[in-house]
Amino acid sequence: KPEIIFANNFDLEITQLKNYNFSGRSSALFINDQNEISLFHQEGYVIKNNSIEKLNLSDSFTLEKHGGLKGVFKINNDYFGLISSRTINCYKSSIVSFSKNKEIFTTECLPADNLIDYNGLGGANFINKNNLYLSIGTPEMYSQKIRALSQDDKSFYGKIVQVNLQEFEKKNISNVEVFSKGHRNPQGIVDYNSLILSTEHGPWGGDEINIIKKNKNYGWPIVSYGTKYSKNDIEGAEIGESFEFNHNSKSFEEPLYTFIPSEAISDLSKCPTSLINYYKKPCLLLTSLKSASLFIILLDENMNRILSIEKIIIGMRLRNFAKNENNSHYEGNDHIYVSADQEGVIKIKFLNFR
Repeated sequence: KPEIIFANNFDLEITQLKNYNFSGRSSALFINDQNEISLFHQEGYVIKNNSIEKLNLSDSFTLEKHGGLKGVFKINNDYFGLISSRTINCYKSSIVSFSKNKEIFTTECLPADNLIDYNGLGGANFINKNNLYLSIGTPEMYSQKIRALSQDDKSFYGKIVQVNLQEFEKKNISNVEVFSKGHRNPQGIVDYNSLILSTEHGPWGGDEINIIKKNKNYGWPIVSYGTKYSKNDIEGAEIGESFEFNHNSKSFEEPLYTFIPSEAISDLSKCPTSLINYYKKPCLLLTSLKSASLFIILLDENMNRILSIEKIIIGMRLRNFAKNENNSHYEGNDHIYVSADQEGVIKIKFLNFR
């Protein structure tokens, strides 16, 4: 039975889809032209057509250290994913082709094996014209060595990378360009009228919404409005202390908005047409994990200032917005689909506009 949740300007009708219940976390949600849903799971399988199918990932795919399939995208009728991977004495990250069961791009090995946490790997992505944009976070919670990779121009960690789609026709990707750096864990990314926006998990506090610009530095781990996780002294890490705040003094990009305390913000999407037409302003939807909420974000016409943020408590850990087969966000006549940890897939309808 659908549940009605009241928002400030309209109602939301929430319906859980049958046959999509699962434990754990999703990595992507796709809907094809026949309205069939494919729910990709971080543990390396997909639920579709009321059945569960194991994915053809590389032999190095690992679930160790909270690893798994962290992002999925589709190019030329083939699915690809960002995964955590392991070979002897090497934890790394890879892009894999599902149809070829093969790694086609691999990062360098991570330092500080005992402090790796692949929850921070990112995996947010979108395709714009001829390029894939993909976030590769810094998979750690307490490691200064892994954090530092975000500022290391020789590393792909802590970056949003750009890959020409022609690269995916090769056996191996040979040209990956760093688009921006200084990121911790970008969970959502969207192209809104040629403006790239991203959501990023901060440390203790300090979740960010950023406008992503080419060749810009977003400051992690030097600056953040969050604080460091409290833990015994590891690798010289301070205990619960603040980071530096002043981005501009070091030529870093300031976030468009910072959540304090953290909401564990996740995926980011352009609002469906019904909301944009209603508000008559640029409008974003944002999922969250810890606060189990959907956020509606309104921006000014220049899209350089947030006017309002409405938090709508859904009561589920919301993670991925559904995408079409062309990697754009799915939009029905009056509804969207979202994956929810431990819950499966929910349909959200917007109705009773006031």
